[in-house]
Amino acid sequence: MKNKEGYPQSITDSRTQDNAEEVFTEGVLPSSNWSNSHYNNYYRLTDEDIKNGSIKIDPYFVYKAIGLHMKDETGALFHTLKTLMRWGIKNNNKREWEAVTNQMIRYAELEGIENV
Repeated sequence: MKNKEGYPQSITDSRTQDNAEEVFTEGVLPSSNWSNSHYNNYYRLTDEDIKNGSIKIDPYFVYKAIGLHMKDETGALFHTLKTLMRWGIKNNNKREWEAVTNQMIRYAELEGIENV
């Protein structure tokens, strides 16, 4: 079921029991325009990968595989990727959240993004 703008409807808002109102997911495109192709990142296994039977997926591999080095010259996104991949192992959730937040603030500063 879609709302009047053609966006999918979400579940009923539980904040109002007697007079429930529908909540619509903001930023979701109508299904006819929706695509997940931006998640299609493929790594072609080399003969050595196949011979070894596995590959190591770490922040450095992901960084190279998704071409992050071509998208961010500051290094802040790579640092964030490393933080996300180790989330909760080195620090508690609050500390990890603070780290990612500060990394994104610094990224915005370096990229000239205002009002963050």
